[in-house]
Amino acid sequence: MRLNRVLRATGPAAAFALAASIACAGGLDEAQRLLDTGNLAAAHRAASAISPATRDEALQRQWILARSLLRQNAPRAALVHLERLVSDAPQVVRFRLELARTLVLIADDDRARLHFDRALGAPLAPQEVAAVRHYLSVIDGRRTWSAGLSFQIAPESNAVRGTSDTTVDLPFGVVPIPESSQARPGTGAEVSANAAWLPHVAPSLRARLAVSASARVFSDSALNSQSLRLEGGGILTRDRGTQFGLGLSAQAQFAGGARVMDGRGIYATWSGRPAPAMQLSGRLEMDDLRFANVPGRNGQRRAISGQLIYAWSPQLLLRGSLHLIHHRAAQEFHSRIDYGASFGGQYAFEGGLVGSMTLSLGAGQADGRSPLFGVVQSDTRAALTGQIMHRDLSVMGFAPVLELGLEQQRSNIPTARYDNARMSLGVTRQF
Repeated sequence: MRLNRVLRATGPAAAFALAASIACAGGLDEAQRLLDTGNLAAAHRAASAISPATRDEALQRQWILARSLLRQNAPRAALVHLERLVSDAPQVVRFRLELARTLVLIADDDRARLHFDRALGAPLAPQEVAAVRHYLSVIDGRRTWSAGLSFQIAPESNAVRGTSDTTVDLPFGVVPIPESSQARPGTGAEVSANAAWLPHVAPSLRARLAVSASARVFSDSALNSQSLRLEGGGILTRDRGTQFGLGLSAQAQFAGGARVMDGRGIYATWSGRPAPAMQLSGRLEMDDLRFANVPGRNGQRRAISGQLIYAWSPQLLLRGSLHLIHHRAAQEFHSRIDYGASFGGQYAFEGGLVGSMTLSLGAGQADGRSPLFGVVQSDTRAALTGQIMHRDLSVMGFAPVLELGLEQQRSNIPTARYDNARMSLGVTRQF
């Protein structure tokens, strides 16, 4: 009787919507009851037949569908519903944990790790934290190789990072700046790939053989550049995922089709998790570099870097990094020290949109005076980069990413000043 009065008071359209909502809620309750009693196929049929009237009902329906499929040992079919849940409600840690666990079941370990790391940003119970750590150790334990590939098309306003000046004032007069050192736009294809083999040699010790390569390709082959790096060493794993690495490295760089640099060195790494939501890592490199066309730059390069990643919540990931590089060259004016920091974050919006922003700041100074300009070179750099993607636009496990960036370098050496605006379109599996 009371329901009839409500229906009469709200009008036909509202009354129909209210009645549909009540019917949907009853259908969801029945589907949940079937799921709880183990009647999995019937629960799936009941949930599939429901047309949700509200956002909460849509989430509950997707959850019942996912859970019924998982309990029927169909993780790949369940994945569609779990991806939808994480897109629509990225703040709900239960959905993200179930997605991560399902990705482990189908051996998509890289994406599983990403979502476990995000989930640790929520206030989990101690037993839930322990379960996540167990899954992360399982992922690390069964991984004997890793690989990555990225590709993007990047139009830039100043692809060569050249100066906007056309002449430079030197003590002996005004000199034109070569066109090769002047700013010019360009659109390049950028490709990078890496692979690592990580065989077990002892219960807590792995060997590591890694290769990484990158290339920038333009229509003007003089702008092309490539790099190659090989590393071989070992990784020691301790409790709570703490790892120490040590090894040897070799590298080479190419520009315009010619080899311009090669180097040999050693490296050491460390990574750990001081708190469930926090990841810290550090790296030390010592290289002996040789430059084909500028022997005055030959010398030792020492670099130290560190990175912090903090999951503030399942939706918000914060990042920060520091680096310090000292290159001691044969000629003093080629020796220099560079240092910098970056700060940024990534936020997952309701509906599947994911955005990130990173600010990078840096500075550098040479050890000696430039013989051409008569001053000690001093530079400052700044870059702002934003990325945007949508989780639901993935194809074959890859989602398109749009990146926009602005960068600027200021220097007391005129030819070292530049501005650049950049846009790139690439793909990622990190979603």
